[in-house]
Amino acid sequence: MTEIKEKTEQKIADYLEENGPSILGEVLRALKLSYSNGKKHINNMLTKGIVKQSAPPLQLELNTDPK
Repeated sequence: MTEIKEKTEQKIADYLEENGPSILGEVLRALKLSYSNGKKHINNMLTKGIVKQSAPPLQLELNTDPK
């Protein structure tokens, strides 16, 4: 996996790599992020193709097939 320059986004990627698919609340709680801050980083990562969301229940996971 390539290094992510933004520190919080790297922590999120590390968490998902270690724990597998997770719901947003699990990620935020584990990394002690506020909802607004965590959601901002998740949205950036979704846009960049670093993470993807599954069908309901929505889980986040690392995108192993980035664009």
